[in-house]
Amino acid sequence: MNFQLLLDSTSSLIIIYNGKTKKLSAKIAGYRNKKVNLNLPENSYIFLLKFKPEVFYLLTEGNIEIYKNKLTAFPDIRIPDSEISDEEIINTVTDYFERKRFDFSLVKNYFTEAIELINNKNGIFKAEEFVAKAGVSVRQFQREFKKITGFSPKEFSSIVRINSLTTELVKENVSLRDIFFNFGFYDQAHFNKEFKKITGANPSLFESRQKLIRYLNLLK
Repeated sequence: MNFQLLLDSTSSLIIIYNGKTKKLSAKIAGYRNKKVNLNLPENSYIFLLKFKPEVFYLLTEGNIEIYKNKLTAFPDIRIPDSEISDEEIINTVTDYFERKRFDFSLVKNYFTEAIELINNKNGIFKAEEFVAKAGVSVRQFQREFKKITGFSPKEFSSIVRINSLTTELVKENVSLRDIFFNFGFYDQAHFNKEFKKITGANPSLFESRQKLIRYLNLLK
């Protein structure tokens, strides 16, 4: 059983049930600029909880590089019994984070505003326009952004943009050309390159594959 974590703008906490050992474990998937493979035996399953970039930064006390493109054991969350129910797993994780205290004053306000703007606009973001309104220099903004996310604003925006537009590819009667124009791409070659970099497939193949999956699901 091969589970692949693609490029993403978030980091993740993964609770893994190993079908071979019958044990549960918690792992952290750090920020990624390449795919990470998770190989599990049959009858395994996972729970995945995504972190906002600023939460992951504070959770790791700023040491995000340690977790880059890795799956790392996270012993802080202890799950004692492999027979634990799904609800008990959720409660265990929830209890851990409710006890955890994050000092959000360590994260600049303009950073959280930028992240919210990038997500709300599906990755269509111009740093120069933002910093002019935020009252910070481009260099200061870029430095703070990469310190917390691991990505430059441009890289982060590109990942958000591609992940956002993939949902459009499975819709009926939607032109691929219209999609990449709507998401701010004006060059087909640039779009194809960015899409394949993040998803691992060219847009037309991804579109066909996702529509086939949706069709098969409708047959069930």
